[in-house]
Amino acid sequence: MEEGNAVLSRHAKPRNRKTGLLLLSGLSITAATAVAIPLALGPAVAEPQVKAETKAVGGATAVQSVRYVAEPAPQPVPKAADPEPSTPAPATPAPKKPEADKPEVKKPSKAEIAVAYARKQLGKPYIWGGEGPRGFDCSGLMLMAYKAAGIDLPRVSTAQYHGVKTKVAFEDLKPGDLIFSYGSRSHVGIVSRPGYMIHASRTGMPIKEEKLSSWRKAVFSGAVRPAP
Repeated sequence: MEEGNAVLSRHAKPRNRKTGLLLLSGLSITAATAVAIPLALGPAVAEPQVKAETKAVGGATAVQSVRYVAEPAPQPVPKAADPEPSTPAPATPAPKKPEADKPEVKKPSKAEIAVAYARKQLGKPYIWGGEGPRGFDCSGLMLMAYKAAGIDLPRVSTAQYHGVKTKVAFEDLKPGDLIFSYGSRSHVGIVSRPGYMIHASRTGMPIKEEKLSSWRKAVFSGAVRPAP
C-alpha cells in the first residue's frame, strides 16, 4: 500500500453478515479515495478485499461507505480423460492351402471280384463236387467265385452256360467270362486275364492258371458273361 493511505483493519468493526459492509468509525484518510483491505472470508472465497468509498469533508477525507469485493475462486482444471485402449484388429487367418485332389479309389467290378477269388484258390486240389474251402471241382469254383461277387450261378457247368443270357465269342473274351470246353460243355473255367484262364481240371491236378492255346480254342464250346 502506498504511503499516505491508512490501513482500515484496526479501525474496522465487525462486518454486517447480511450486507457484507464493514462498520468503520473515527477514521480519517487524507490521500486515497479508495482503500482495499484483505479480509479472511473463509475457505469458500479466495483473497477477499475491502473497498472503502471516501468523501472530502472540511479538508479531510472521511469514509462514506465500505463494501467488500471477493475474487472468484479458481475453477478446477478438468482432468483429461485417459485415452481408451485401442482394440487390436483381429488377425487375418492364413488362407488354407487347397488340398491336393485325392485319386479316386476305383471299386472293383463284380467280374474282378470273381477273378480275384479264383486266383486265391490256385494250388488247391481238384475235388469232385467240391465247393471249397479245401478244394473245388470246375463248376464248384465258378459257383463260389461269383457268389463272392454277389451273383448266384447254377451248380453244374451245363446249367451255368444256359443260365446266363449274355453269350460271348472266343475272340471277344474278357476277364470274368466263363469259358466252356467239349461238345457237352462238361468243363468250365474263368478268364483271368487276356489269353489266360483259371480252372480246376481233373482229379490229381491242382487248380491252375492256363494259357488259352490253340488246342483250348479247338475244344471251345461257348462262353458267357455273368457280369456284363
